[in-house]
Amino acid sequence: MQGPVKMTELRSTGAGALASLLLTGVLVLGCGGGPPPAPPEPEVEADARAEGPGYRPDDYVVLVDNSASIRGEQKTILREAIQVLADIALPGDRIAIVTFDSGARLLQPVVDIQGEADRRTLRDLVEAQVDFTGSHSNMTAGFELVAQRKGELFRAGSATPNLVILSDGLLEPAGGDAGAAPDRLADIASRDLGACAVHPIGPGGTQNHKPIPAGRPVHGA
Repeated sequence: MQGPVKMTELRSTGAGALASLLLTGVLVLGCGGGPPPAPPEPEVEADARAEGPGYRPDDYVVLVDNSASIRGEQKTILREAIQVLADIALPGDRIAIVTFDSGARLLQPVVDIQGEADRRTLRDLVEAQVDFTGSHSNMTAGFELVAQRKGELFRAGSATPNLVILSDGLLEPAGGDAGAAPDRLADIASRDLGACAVHPIGPGGTQNHKPIPAGRPVHGA
C-alpha cells in the first residue's frame, strides 16, 4: 500500500508540474492508491500562460473536511495543499473555501487572486477558520452548498470551474447513512456540477471503498 506523499516532497518538481499533480487528483496524500505517476514536464511560465491565446482564468472551490478525523500531520498536509493552490494560482483566478463537518459553510471572503496580498488573505483565512474539530464528516452537505451557490462561486462561461476536495475519505454524516454517501455525491456531481472538474485529493476512496466522484480532467487534459 502506498504511504503518504507530502506536498513538501514535491515542491522541487516546479510549480507547473505540481499544479498538474495537485489538480488532476493523482497526488495521494493518504492511502488506498497506487504510486503516483512520474511528474509531467514543466509547463511554460505562469505569465506566459496567462497571456496566451484562448486563456481563461480558473475558479476553484476547495471543499475541506473540517472534522476531527483529520489528525496530526494530516492537518498540516491539508492546509499546505491550500497554500500550494494559492501559490500556483494565476492573476484572475478565484479561490473559495467551503468547509464541511456536521454541516457546510462558505468562508468569506472568496479571494480574487491578483498578487501576494490575496494569497496571504487566503492563508490567514484557512489558519483562522479551519480547525478540524467538527463532530461529523458530511461531505454531502458540502456538495449541496456548492450546488446551491454555484452561480456565485463559478463565473459561467468566462472561467473554468474546479471543485477540489481535501478529505481523508471517512464519511460520517450526522444521523445519515455513510454507506449511501458516495452514491449521493455522485448524483449531485452529475446533476448539479456537471460543468466542474472535480479533483479528490487525499483519499483513494471512501471508508466503504466507493470512490469519491471525479469529473473531467482540467482543461481537457
